[in-house]
Amino acid sequence: MNAKKLISFLPAIALLVGCGDTPTPEPENILQSIEINSNNAKTEYEEGDRIVPDGLIIICNWTRGVINVQYEECPNEFTFSPSLTAPLTVDDTTVTVTFKEKTASYAITVEAAPQAESFSIDFSSVNLGGEKQIFGDEDRFKTNIMAIANSDLLTDISTSKDNTVKIEESEFTSGFEDVQGLIIASSKKDGDITFTFSKKLHKVSIKAQQYYNVFVDYYEGQPYDSCHYDGQRFVDLGEESYFEGYFELDVNGQKFEGPGETYEYDEEWNLIVTVPEIVEEEFTIDSTSLTISAEASVRSRIYEMTFTFEE
Repeated sequence: MNAKKLISFLPAIALLVGCGDTPTPEPENILQSIEINSNNAKTEYEEGDRIVPDGLIIICNWTRGVINVQYEECPNEFTFSPSLTAPLTVDDTTVTVTFKEKTASYAITVEAAPQAESFSIDFSSVNLGGEKQIFGDEDRFKTNIMAIANSDLLTDISTSKDNTVKIEESEFTSGFEDVQGLIIASSKKDGDITFTFSKKLHKVSIKAQQYYNVFVDYYEGQPYDSCHYDGQRFVDLGEESYFEGYFELDVNGQKFEGPGETYEYDEEWNLIVTVPEIVEEEFTIDSTSLTISAEASVRSRIYEMTFTFEE
């Protein structure tokens, strides 16, 4: 480049350098606070419900300006107290929203959940009036059960007349206490009992036990304890095979199975009995009728039933 051209170029360089200072950076955009802009989300709840944040909008006050953010746009950026998985109680009056470590709250109302109506029948304490057996199709015993229930929700308790459904007091030898309860089925016949209601039954809880009995028999003129074979099944394990006790009820088509008695004889023909447990099971019914059935020789004794009706 000749000197004349160089001289003419230098002022241009000087001008370029003078206008090209490093620009001042933009200030950092910082979230200063959040506010609830509109609460289109649900604010009225019932006890046990969970927070529904859909529709919630917050105002985000940034150093560079204000932006509205809707929950659905970035749900993972939000947290809530109470949490979205926590059942609400009547003490919950506000929901606190956290977004990028800033919080805001909005008011909610939580109504107490209506209490489901329920009552129990304790068949083990029914006054039998000196009777040993009660058959379900006899009105006088239907009235007795109705009185125990202490409710006008039961409108009918009925069984088919060819089936034996009874509350029975049994006398046990060998030191077993006298017990009673609602016996479903008999040694030779299937059994069932049907309850019908004026309100929809939501669920029923049943405490039951295998119907078992121990009695005195005689061998070569000598007494020894014996027992019924109701509710026994053979478990085939070859040389290790054995019988076990069990019982089974059908509750509106749902099976209820529990353990039964086990027993063995010692060398002197003394009977050693393991008494079956009283077990409890709950069934969802959602019907105005309830039928409990059992097969012959797999009969069971119901001690208590608790009915819970639709709210």
